[in-house]
Amino acid sequence: MRKVLSFVLVLSLVLGSFSMAFAATPTSGLSDIAGITNEEAIQVNYDLGIVTGNPDGTFLPEKAVNRAEFAAMITRALAIPDSALAGYTTTSFKDTTGYGWAVPYLAFCQSKGILLGDGAGNAMPGRTINTNEAVTIALRAIGYVANSSELVGVWPSNYVTKAQELGLYDDVAKVTNVDKANAAQIIYNTLTVQKVAVNSDGQTNSLWDNTAKTIPTTLLSSGLNCTSEKGVMGSDFGDDAIINVQKYTGQYGTAYLNSDDEVVAFISDCTGLVGTFKATADWKDAFNTTDADVDYSNNTTTAGIDYFNNGELVTSSAPTAAASTGTEYVLYADVSGKKINKIYSVMYWEVTEDDLVTAADLKDIDDDQSFMGVDFILDDDDEIDYNSFTLVGVASLDDIKADNVVYVYGDSDGIRKIEVGTATVEGVVKDFKGETKAFKIGDKSYKNAKEILNDLDNASNITDDEVGDTVKAYIDARGYIYSFDNIDDSANEVAYVEAKATTGIDRQVRLTLADGSSKVFSAKDSATFALLNEGTLISYGLNSKGEISNVSGTTTSGVAGSVTFSSVSVVKGLATTPNAVIASNVVVFTTDGIDDYGVTTIDKVNKNKEMTGNVQALFNKDGNKIIALLVDEDDAKASANDVYAVANDVYSTPNADGDKVQRAEGFANGASLNKLTDGTGYFVNGGLNPTYTSTTATFAGSIQLYKLELDANDVITKTTPVTDNGTDIDVVVATTLEDADGRNSVTDASDMYALASNVVVYEVNSDGDYKVFTGSFKQGDVVQLYNIDADDNDEYDIVILCRAGR
Repeated sequence: MRKVLSFVLVLSLVLGSFSMAFAATPTSGLSDIAGITNEEAIQVNYDLGIVTGNPDGTFLPEKAVNRAEFAAMITRALAIPDSALAGYTTTSFKDTTGYGWAVPYLAFCQSKGILLGDGAGNAMPGRTINTNEAVTIALRAIGYVANSSELVGVWPSNYVTKAQELGLYDDVAKVTNVDKANAAQIIYNTLTVQKVAVNSDGQTNSLWDNTAKTIPTTLLSSGLNCTSEKGVMGSDFGDDAIINVQKYTGQYGTAYLNSDDEVVAFISDCTGLVGTFKATADWKDAFNTTDADVDYSNNTTTAGIDYFNNGELVTSSAPTAAASTGTEYVLYADVSGKKINKIYSVMYWEVTEDDLVTAADLKDIDDDQSFMGVDFILDDDDEIDYNSFTLVGVASLDDIKADNVVYVYGDSDGIRKIEVGTATVEGVVKDFKGETKAFKIGDKSYKNAKEILNDLDNASNITDDEVGDTVKAYIDARGYIYSFDNIDDSANEVAYVEAKATTGIDRQVRLTLADGSSKVFSAKDSATFALLNEGTLISYGLNSKGEISNVSGTTTSGVAGSVTFSSVSVVKGLATTPNAVIASNVVVFTTDGIDDYGVTTIDKVNKNKEMTGNVQALFNKDGNKIIALLVDEDDAKASANDVYAVANDVYSTPNADGDKVQRAEGFANGASLNKLTDGTGYFVNGGLNPTYTSTTATFAGSIQLYKLELDANDVITKTTPVTDNGTDIDVVVATTLEDADGRNSVTDASDMYALASNVVVYEVNSDGDYKVFTGSFKQGDVVQLYNIDADDNDEYDIVILCRAGR
């Protein structure tokens, strides 16, 4: 498959005899195209000036392209300069109002038969162009006018078929309308297609750049007036180039050169393989790729192979030494299937400097024109020559940030390549198959960079010792793990120290954890053990052996009667911080003051009333927010909202202490309910089973709504059947609806009832169970309505429903 790899910046020229002017400054990158299918196509079009970016450095690849915009792109692809477009100030298209900027492009394309309009005099400039229209315009631009004998059938099938044959749909998304990414891809696919000329009889003749008919005429050669040569970049040509050819060094292909013999574009005609030779005898041995782990047979000879070290040509006749097993090389070769027919070049990349970059390193770029101790190559103005090196992983040097993984590759002149890894991953290490093979962090597989790349000095390997640990790993530009931090060892968990062993078992403590469980741990050493004080809140971390290895945290306290929680985010009256801010993810531990500990949520802590027990608070490492609290369980019985529930099933079961209690399953406040009680007999008749019926009396007698009370551990301590009490609770007993306004209001034979905007509706289904109902009411539905704050408003908050006709 052809690959147009790069182009010069906007080339200011006109068709025919106009001369070219080349921009000598490098293109700046686009920040939002990395990794997408059309990245290369966009970059080529951007370098050529066919498409443009935005001032903020973005391209917006998913932005729709209208017909006027595509006409402008195809005109630029033909290298028509503004001076030539100056003659196209008017057009016969009738609908260009508001598109004055596009008139020259529309007029030019109309005059050349590239864009025809709707046949009624309209260009439809503002309508999003579809894929078939775009490939039609592209084909017309390279000569395929409507009477071509190679266009069989009627539009669009005639142009679609030809476009498919010529590869114009390659990597174009199978969608109707064209966005910027696909517009760039269609034009990219057209750039190297051979142009044609069609005579009046429809005869279609291919165009050639030479009389021998060996060099086809393309948009590149005709529009840019380039000459072409075959060879290896960096060996046969490359010293004089307008574009940055460093990233193509070693590749075999066609270079397009301007009249000054400067490379302005390059089309690769080889396959790149990254991996290792399987034996050391010579360069004919089988080759194994690093990432895909695929073996390629090798039938080449060493004669004529160009050998590069860090982008610098060492020899153009044959490598001077045998290949080394375990050394990674980049081969550019003629490959068919899994067979290497000919090696054009061997690239050996040896990392000169590697590290997690620092702010000081970044400062050196401007101050010393160096990076991580390696000098940049300078231009004639003693400024950094951006065409002298390749930047991988980021769009510009300004995008490199502290703690990015950076590899610098230098030759005798200076920096030739910089690879930047910007990603990190956090997760548990598992499925370890060996340092040189794969392991997983979370659910994704990785390999260690140190075991693959050549000469990394500062990288660290994830080993079998890290299995089970939670790590933060730093990923290089190729996706390998460069280094890592074991964050299990960080003090990022909170707990309450229940008890501390004083005799017998060495260095053991019992902690109440953030999930409410109680667990015994060992401290890794006596110094750590000394920091674990019984009866205190701590931040802690574990090492890979599961031992407490890090203890931190600053605590303060407040005595009973002096501490008040004014909200879920502020507590007043603590000893060292009178008005302390509470973190939104604070963990609240509870105690009975003796030996029972649990965990609740901050909304359950009593507000605007003095605490009856002592309070302890643990601050974060910055000392500005409370991340854990210890309160008396009697001070944590508030409800953030009243809880109203329906029960599908209530049955006996033992709790964690072995006591017989009940488990209730159903729904509460519109969400799933699955909670234990602290005893038995809390639900009427063990929980009524609703009856699936439209008979109002039977229905009313079978359903029941309960108000629940929960303790700090979310255990049900009381259930109260909800009935009309004549004051704050109003119940409309089962009634049949004659009308309904969605979920806004319902009407029976005598009254209309307004429903709350957040009304909760439970439907009784045919199995005799409640389920949450999200639809609208209709005539004939049987409903029972509950207004649970009737003294505050007249809206009904909860509805139990049996659908009409059941």
